[in-house]
Amino acid sequence: LSYFGEKNNGFDVLYHNMKHGQISTKELTDFIRERSTIEEAYARSMTKLAKSAGNFSQLGTFAPVWDVFKSSTEKLASCHMELVRKLQELIKEVQKYVEEQAKAHKKTKEEVASTLEAVQNIQTISQALQKSKENYNAKTVEQERLRKEGATQRDVDKAGVKAKKATEAYKSYVEKYAAAKSEFEQKMAETAQKFQDIEESHILHMKEIIQSYSQSVDETHIQIGEVHNEFVRNVENTSVEGLIQKLAESKGTGKERPGTDRFFFPTCAVVFGLLLRLGPAAESTSPPPPPPPPPPPPHSDSAPLSFSGTSRGPSPVTLASQDALPIAVAFTESVNAYFKGADPTKCIVKITGDMTLSFPMGIIKVFTTNPSPAVLTFKLKNTSRLEQILPNQQLLYSDPSQSDSDSKNFWFNMQALTSYLRKASDQNPTASYYNVDILKYQVLSDGIHSTPLNLAVYWKCTPSTTDLRVDYRYNPESMDSPGALTNVQILVPVDGGVTGMQSLPSSIWNSEQSKCLWRLNDISEKSENDGAGSLRAKFELSSGPSNPSTLAVQFINEGSTLSGVDMELQGSGYRLSLNKKRFATGRYMADC
Repeated sequence: LSYFGEKNNGFDVLYHNMKHGQISTKELTDFIRERSTIEEAYARSMTKLAKSAGNFSQLGTFAPVWDVFKSSTEKLASCHMELVRKLQELIKEVQKYVEEQAKAHKKTKEEVASTLEAVQNIQTISQALQKSKENYNAKTVEQERLRKEGATQRDVDKAGVKAKKATEAYKSYVEKYAAAKSEFEQKMAETAQKFQDIEESHILHMKEIIQSYSQSVDETHIQIGEVHNEFVRNVENTSVEGLIQKLAESKGTGKERPGTDRFFFPTCAVVFGLLLRLGPAAESTSPPPPPPPPPPPPHSDSAPLSFSGTSRGPSPVTLASQDALPIAVAFTESVNAYFKGADPTKCIVKITGDMTLSFPMGIIKVFTTNPSPAVLTFKLKNTSRLEQILPNQQLLYSDPSQSDSDSKNFWFNMQALTSYLRKASDQNPTASYYNVDILKYQVLSDGIHSTPLNLAVYWKCTPSTTDLRVDYRYNPESMDSPGALTNVQILVPVDGGVTGMQSLPSSIWNSEQSKCLWRLNDISEKSENDGAGSLRAKFELSSGPSNPSTLAVQFINEGSTLSGVDMELQGSGYRLSLNKKRFATGRYMADC
């Protein structure tokens, strides 16, 4: 059901999403191949290092230890080469899957050809139906105009024939649309299920590949750990006495002492034998020097940022890389609602939101002078109330392993963020802060229960007068932190040639646009009747009756959101200086 929509573009979205699977598979192949290349280069470097250790000086007591280094380094190189072999085998499996995937997609394309035809058919008929409807309206209005203006019967009859033809054509297209709609919905439901099956199979296969990749890397890490433990044991087992004994055995000049009648110096073997009895020389018992002290961080006198006007953020001079860097966040949501009469079940609601981060000018210098700035990580909270999250893929990565049903973790590509901010600074070098769009989202709605201001409209139309009543009720339960609705305006078009108007409370009539405008005080729980009330107006007409029209409503709220979504910084290096929330009306309408 998520891929039907007014313009029937769901098929195109699903089809291209299936094709994107091939891109993902090829990119995964490239990633594994690159990892294999890195591992192979590392293994060759370790092999070269092992040869170097074997060529080091064999003179001196320490010489035998180089054999321990050489053996351990060769084994480490072997571990990484084994990982290369496993990754190469895995690449072959992925390439085989690429070929199978391409065949499956080709087969699916043939199977869903009839659905594509149904999509194109309903799109064509929808356009023809709309034109037919417009023609029908035009012809019937023309006939009625001629009749009112007292045209000749012949002209009226002639217009009536055209209106009848237009009516028949409109009726025919309505029937064609109904048949096309039925076929489209049936085909689309079947095709959507087919695409879902393909995506499920694709994701499962990709996860299996990743699991094999992870297992290969994990096995290599275990082997490396075993090699390192062996290295540690060999070093521990290489005692001072053993090294000296080896030197004595390999370099000794004889065990017989020279005669007493000769001037002599003790042989090396005797000297080292003496060392064996005495043990190693005593080490100095003086304590080591203390470590240096740590550096519808320099002091920062930074203050919270503002989203308008002049930033009160830290200056480029006082903001240092050791400081907790200040950033600000703003959540801005738009509520779109359509109310039908007084029936709450017919209320259609869509709520969207934007998350924006604001960075002070001084942070750019910190990023550009620090080759590895702290990674900016945050948690998006209360995500269970969101239907869809669309992060800025150029800047953000998500971390599913650290996410749960009610929160999602994200972290920044710091290189991309730095480039983005540097470009913004180049374009506007005098700005005191720079705003960055981070992500967009859509909120799960519960019909009329998700609207901050509930509406019901009643019309009573006669040839001479029109009576209008608009009932409204403030709904604090729709907000995470109930606050006042401000700048409330209600605009109602009224046709029929309005010659006079009486309204309660007072409203403004715009005769040029034929619209009635109410401007209301702030609406909240503190308002009269807990924020519930009615707008009433009586219009006197010269050419009635009026046609009930759709009214439009505008209001804003500062300090709250409808989703309850929030942001929490993770890790160190940054601090949240301001968290700003607001929502406003998008298309907020009601009719009888």
